[in-house]
Amino acid sequence: MKIIGFACLAAVLAVPASAQSVTDDSARRIDPETLKTAMKAVSDEMRDPGSTLFRNLFSVRKGEIICGEVNSKNGFGAYVGYMAFSYDKVFKFQTILNPNDEFLYEMKATVLKLGGCLSEKNAKLLIPND
Repeated sequence: MKIIGFACLAAVLAVPASAQSVTDDSARRIDPETLKTAMKAVSDEMRDPGSTLFRNLFSVRKGEIICGEVNSKNGFGAYVGYMAFSYDKVFKFQTILNPNDEFLYEMKATVLKLGGCLSEKNAKLLIPND
């Protein structure tokens, strides 16, 4: 019985974590190397980096800033909902607009607006998830 339990545990540990992925075709408009760097930087800020999903990606300022939406799993294994993000490739700095971050929410929203990542099109991301 111990052997079966050990084999099951080994099988679970051998399965690699799912990689971050883009759920739509928006990535085709962005330089692949810049996108890879941005996705890694944003994913590394998440509780479960391997579960990170991206969508509605675009670049501004001649490709210097990558914008989009990101979703990832929380500590309970549930997805938290899409949040706006930006990644500045010049300064190597990412901003994730998490509605649960009451202290820094307004400042981060301003950073995304000034960077060109928040507009009328994706203003719905300013409304916290219910």
